[in-house]
Amino acid sequence: MQCLVENRKLPCPKLLFAEKELKKINQVFFICLNYIIATVLVDCC
Repeated sequence: MQCLVENRKLPCPKLLFAEKELKKINQVFFICLNYIIATVLVDCC
């Protein structure tokens, strides 16, 4: 659920571009981001 909350903080188009930066910032959030892209990206866009 926390992943969804974090997802709302980032614009959908920037998620893919921020993927590498987020991996450097927080690997856990990067895993969370992958989950968002795979399951929530449709709702986000």
